Amino acid sequence: MTTSAPENTAYAVTQTRIYSADIETVFNALIDPETVKRWMYGPDTTVVDFVLQPEIGGRFFLLMRGQDREWPHEGKITHFERPNRLAYTWLSPSTQGRETHVDITLTAIEVGKTELVLVHTALPDTYAAFDQGWAELLVNLGVTLG
Repeated sequence: MTTSAPENTAYAVTQTRIYSADIETVFNALIDPETVKRWMYGPDTTVVDFVLQPEIGGRFFLLMRGQDREWPHEGKITHFERPNRLAYTWLSPSTQGRETHVDITLTAIEVGKTELVLVHTALPDTYAAFDQGWAELLVNLGVTLG
């Protein structure tokens, strides 16, 4: 985990994981709605809707539900390079009205093993919650991948 605070008071978090799965499988787990619903959840929340249009400028939308409320997350795809990179803007109630940016890079490090590096930038001062949230989600992703 790395956190940083640029002069404009925007923060960033970085998470790195190695999964025992080939790069195509990991990439597909990031974009397939049914698979995303199996790993992108938090304590007492579920994903009720996920849309990712796999092209630059395509729509990103995630709706989480839990504890009698909903958390919509939305944005636009800024980079789509199968199977190595996916990036999108991210706007949600947790970003306090800020458009943030998620950039995920995948690297095949050996047969059947993939390194994932996620960088979420332009975060508000509540960035520590994002760091914890992404850490939990990426553990869930590992469980989903098997």
